[in-house]
Amino acid sequence: MTIELAASPHAVTASSPAVEIGAPILGRTLQTAARHVDRIFGRLFRSLGLTQEQWSILMSLREQSVATAVDVARDHGFDTGSLRRSIDILVWRGLLARERSRDDRRVVLLSLTPAGDDLLSKITPDIVAAWNSLLSDLDAPEIQSLISLLRRLT
Repeated sequence: MTIELAASPHAVTASSPAVEIGAPILGRTLQTAARHVDRIFGRLFRSLGLTQEQWSILMSLREQSVATAVDVARDHGFDTGSLRRSIDILVWRGLLARERSRDDRRVVLLSLTPAGDDLLSKITPDIVAAWNSLLSDLDAPEIQSLISLLRRLT
């Protein structure tokens, strides 16, 4: 896709159908939707003293059992600096454990502790309820389509 700025700083022409059919509107809509989701889930996470990034780390380790920080950063697109701080906090709170790999002592493995698993079990019903409420106007095929389309963008 090629976008060319016209003489006016506000005029945009394009050689792509994406811009012609409303890419700027799509961008704003995606940003608005992301902020709305952040507000809803941010409240839930804050009630347990978590950030969304920390919750994502915990959920990732619940699904994978054991992973490295590099794995988590790659899978979620996290900045390694903020990820390291989040991991430090989760370890300090007793929700994650760090252990050196037996195969390669340079590798540090992360795993969910029983306290971390308990915390996820406590918040999961609220997360499910929030998603159900958020998506209540969509039917199952629309939800699947939304997931598919968003995956194609990422």
